[in-house]
Amino acid sequence: MTNTGIIPRKTIFPLWMYIIACFLPVFKAEYTPGISALLMGWVGIIGYWPVFFSWLANICFFAAYLIPSQKKTERIVFSLLSVLFGLTFLTVKEIPESEGGQMMLITPGVAFWFWISSFLMLLFSIIIYSPDKTKHC
Repeated sequence: MTNTGIIPRKTIFPLWMYIIACFLPVFKAEYTPGISALLMGWVGIIGYWPVFFSWLANICFFAAYLIPSQKKTERIVFSLLSVLFGLTFLTVKEIPESEGGQMMLITPGVAFWFWISSFLMLLFSIIIYSPDKTKHC
């Protein structure tokens, strides 16, 4: 019996890790849930590029899920991009705190580690579980 859904059963665990990250603190010093970072990260395009690049990891992550499982190479590329874009968050040392230009020093919190782990798990699960179109059975 084959799984005909968009998200194969064998790759559902990374999605659960991602969802858990949405409810955990993004920063060590201040409680900001991951869902806030997800909803506001796109604003980085206005002028804070490091945050925007790390936010792009979310788009690549979901693209890797939405691409059909038979397109293993494309899924690996998008999954790898999610990891690389996600790691750019480690270069962010401060973020805008207010419209007045004040900056807040940050250190990645537990949500970041769940978030980046979900990207890595997806990458490995695609490599291990996705069908390879070159193999014939």
